[in-house]
Amino acid sequence: MGLIKFNQFEIVGLEEYWIVEPENKLVNVFVLQESKRYGRPDIYSDEDKIKVTTFPELLVDLSQFLQIFNRSLLWESQFASFYRQESLQL
Repeated sequence: MGLIKFNQFEIVGLEEYWIVEPENKLVNVFVLQESKRYGRPDIYSDEDKIKVTTFPELLVDLSQFLQIFNRSLLWESQFASFYRQESLQL
């Protein structure tokens, strides 16, 4: 699935594409090159800050970003678990 999205984003010209690896505390950032292809990713850890290509004045602190990202994943898994339990009771 990830490779399909990657290729689709490249075809439509999405300027910047992030792949977040919360368990490794890493973010891979692909930037569309002049050739209209993604180059090799820049890899950032939770100690870094990322300047967003399309919004150069925006600086993302990855330690804060990953904390929020992990909380949202936890909320999603709790919601899915609750939903499964409710469905089983029906």
